[in-house]
Amino acid sequence: MLSLVFGPDILHELDAALGREWLCTNGLGSSASGTLAGALTRRYHGLLTCATRPPVGRMHLVSKLSETVRLAGSTLELDTNIYPGHVHPAGYRYLTEARLQPMPAFFWRAGEFLLEKRVFMPHETQATVVLYRLAEGAGELELYVRPMMSCRDFHALTLQNDALDGEARELGEGHLCFEPYAGVPSVHVYHDGEFHPSLVWYKNLEYPAERERGLPYREDNWSPGYFRLRLTRGAPVALVLSAGPFGQWSPSAGEAAPAPRPDPIKLLEAETARRRQAAGPFTGAGGLLEALAAATDQFLVRRNGSLSVIAGYPWFEDWGRDTFISLPGLALTMERPEVACSALLEFSRYLKDGLLPNRFPDAGADPEYNTVDAPLWFIHAVGRFLEATDDLETVRQHLMPAMEQIVGSYVRGTGFGIAVDEDGLVDQGEEGQALTWMDARVDGWVVTPRRGKPVEIQALWHNALRTLESLNYELDRPERASKYGELADLVARSFLEKFWLEDRGWCADVADDPDHAGHADVSLRPNQLFAASLPHPLLDPERTKRMLDAVRSRLLTPCGLRTLASNDPRYVSKYEGSPRARDGAYHMGIAWPWLLGAYADALVHAHAGWTPEVLREVRHLLKGFEDHVAEAGLGSVSEIFEPEPPYRAVGCPQQAWSVAEMLRIAAECARHS
Repeated sequence: MLSLVFGPDILHELDAALGREWLCTNGLGSSASGTLAGALTRRYHGLLTCATRPPVGRMHLVSKLSETVRLAGSTLELDTNIYPGHVHPAGYRYLTEARLQPMPAFFWRAGEFLLEKRVFMPHETQATVVLYRLAEGAGELELYVRPMMSCRDFHALTLQNDALDGEARELGEGHLCFEPYAGVPSVHVYHDGEFHPSLVWYKNLEYPAERERGLPYREDNWSPGYFRLRLTRGAPVALVLSAGPFGQWSPSAGEAAPAPRPDPIKLLEAETARRRQAAGPFTGAGGLLEALAAATDQFLVRRNGSLSVIAGYPWFEDWGRDTFISLPGLALTMERPEVACSALLEFSRYLKDGLLPNRFPDAGADPEYNTVDAPLWFIHAVGRFLEATDDLETVRQHLMPAMEQIVGSYVRGTGFGIAVDEDGLVDQGEEGQALTWMDARVDGWVVTPRRGKPVEIQALWHNALRTLESLNYELDRPERASKYGELADLVARSFLEKFWLEDRGWCADVADDPDHAGHADVSLRPNQLFAASLPHPLLDPERTKRMLDAVRSRLLTPCGLRTLASNDPRYVSKYEGSPRARDGAYHMGIAWPWLLGAYADALVHAHAGWTPEVLREVRHLLKGFEDHVAEAGLGSVSEIFEPEPPYRAVGCPQQAWSVAEMLRIAAECARHS
């Protein structure tokens, strides 16, 4: 696996250490995260963020632990915080090493002592374990640890207030309970030291990443007191931070029934063993392939006893579109077909008028169905599942009814103006809505409305029809298969008539576009790749080669595909400023790595296989990500990049479909080498 070990050259350069973010997850949507420097740069960074309705309803409970070491005649503060105009303390200067495998570990030099801190979340348990160990040094080291807490919705920020109940309740030896606010889960702390109550507020903590995003960026944290821990070599000590009693989590605040005391060492051994197998079939493969495979584990979460996919950390929920796009990489490439099956079955439960949820809001509102492509990506994922498993019976009995309902609803017409036109193509769109994956909206402004007939929707629609045609033939239903085939034939003919621009050598982005007076939007965008990348392509190899030449010239970057051609007057190359400015750039030039999966598939189609030429180009594209996985969301792939040098990673630092598509094509490269 690529090395995720960092020394003083990174750790003592504050900006470099702040820009590298670690993440632990528990398979329920909960997380622990932070930076190598120890300072929090986002409102979402925290030591215990709990999904109260897994995988959503997330509450930010414990922000971090502030550590101080007392040596003979001196005190060393190991923590790092950012305040207006200064950094205090500057404990990052004592860091000598940070390791991210199999879980985050940090080492501070304090005189003759070397102190190790290890952080992890036991799988499917609403808790974070922090384990301290004296790695070097004789005698005893006194460590003073203050928990800094927020206890809020994880999208919000906390300011000092009088509503706080900061008192600790003792529930047994080494077991404290805090019930800070009504409606917030109780926080239980199991510890190996002495607790000294002493309520203080840390005021005006600054989060630079929030300031850069044009959002409120100052917060106050409270601390109920400190723990005094005594360390000697060979005797680790721990704090276990739990939402509710350990192993008995309840969403209701005030739950304080005594629970068996957790054993941190056994939890560490179990999670270490689990994480060492996280790369599944690619364990020991080394390089980017193994790193990407290991990263898949972070995104798989429980929903109603089934499985789903968190679209990205730290702020995304589980989205339908992202889940279906990610499943071939996260589940099938990883030889976990049961994961794909579980997620597909779970989402099919929410089918409504032929539509599937776009997202499940964190706040607990009803699912949002405002997407035209998620149902079609669902059918694509089912096709990939069947290809990987040959499990025709599961598809026939449990998934095919949903697939046929989707297609039937599109033919008859359903919500948001989604309907099949006389030419067999899917029309869609309503004023104020953005139904494709280019869905940025801010203050009522739809940045890329794409009403009419978007190119990738037709590709997905044609692929869905061909998939059902093939399935029905396999099930000996020739009449039904023929109907799907006839409609697919019409789609294929209409597509070439309306989308292929012979004089330009690429496809229009939207046909029959009401925002272009009913004409085609001929902008050069990456969406056309899906007309050549899906299992049932609409473009022949020669047209695909011409299209790829245009894409390679104006859209391809070392970190993904631009969402708009670099010579387009609307092209935006910076992702910065206010939410409006950033949303205005989101799909107007910013580069997305997940699209490289479609680019690679189109290359394979154009060259009739994984030829040496295709392998060389795809390997070259993957090469740059070997550095990236050690630069932003550590061990993962970011959501988006600025599309001009130095190709700065922005947006979400850990994104499911980025990891999934990079893994899928990296595995294909390895298989065909």
